[in-house]
Amino acid sequence: MTTRSAPEPTRPLPSLAGEVADKPKQPVTARGERTRSALVAAARRVFERDGFQESRLTDITAEANCSTGTFYTYFQSKEE
Repeated sequence: MTTRSAPEPTRPLPSLAGEVADKPKQPVTARGERTRSALVAAARRVFERDGFQESRLTDITAEANCSTGTFYTYFQSKEE
C-alpha cells in the first residue's frame, strides 16, 4: 500500500523577462502611470455601463484608447 503525499505548493513561473509571472509590472515612468490610471478609469466606466460580467477586455482598452497588449503590461486579467 502506498501513501500519497500532499502535492507540492506551486510557485510562480518566471517570465521571459526574468520577473515573476503572477506579479504585474508597475509603471516606472510618468507616462506608464498615466496609462495605467487611464486603464483603471476606463474599466470603472465600462463596469458601470455594462456590468462586470458583461464587460470585455476589448471594451476597456478601447475606452482607454490603448492596445490589449498594453493592458497586459499592467494587469493579468479583468478581475485584477
